Amino acid sequence: MQAQDWVSGAVSAAMAEASGQLLSEQTVQDMLRLLSVITADVIPSASGAGISLLSGSGIRLSTAVTDPVVAAADEQQYELNEGPCLTAWATGDTIRIDDVATDPRWPQWAELVRSIGFRSVVSAPMVHGFELFGAMKVYSYQAHAFSAATESMLQRLAEHAALMVISLRTVDEGGPAISAELQESLASRQAITLAQGMLMERNGCDAGQAFSLLVDQARAKGRSMHDEALAVTGARPPVQRPAHPSDD
Repeated sequence: MQAQDWVSGAVSAAMAEASGQLLSEQTVQDMLRLLSVITADVIPSASGAGISLLSGSGIRLSTAVTDPVVAAADEQQYELNEGPCLTAWATGDTIRIDDVATDPRWPQWAELVRSIGFRSVVSAPMVHGFELFGAMKVYSYQAHAFSAATESMLQRLAEHAALMVISLRTVDEGGPAISAELQESLASRQAITLAQGMLMERNGCDAGQAFSLLVDQARAKGRSMHDEALAVTGARPPVQRPAHPSDD
């Protein structure tokens, strides 16, 4: 767990510090590739991760993966027109497969994926408002590698990914530059989401309980939510705010 905490904290810090530059300068493809790497690092038991952007008719527009094996597993979905990522995109639901060897859905795809070694999959839709952009997914070589906590964490990462795609699309189309306030807001949300996921894993609680715990910890220590999230992930030592003087 300590190694996982260190990796999660390092990735959280890198994402928070780089988000302003990335949002204003990097391409959508670069961001997708970075988010895939971050996702594989912060999701426990993940062997690889990927993100696919899809058009309104389901045509793949862009793909970013952490390794060629993930690319091969994704490619089979588009060739067969079946699989968890396409279903997550089409329905807006997060899809989890505990073991492709026993899951009855998408049998052709499952057989091919099992032959290249993957056993578990979680795929979350990238949604913002009523718009579906694609899907973010994690794979594992282990059966039953993922949990409800994994689903919740991936959903939040996918929400951030969708928001970043919108922001990047605005910049690429010559729209207004991303404001400093939005950059700061995105960085803060990313840190809080990662801290929330880590608290869920540590304490065996759900997303709501983890968020409440983060709020309570921040209040007790006189910190902002962002500072407490950075403390939880180990990203950097937070600034300790002085306690308010007593009215006595």
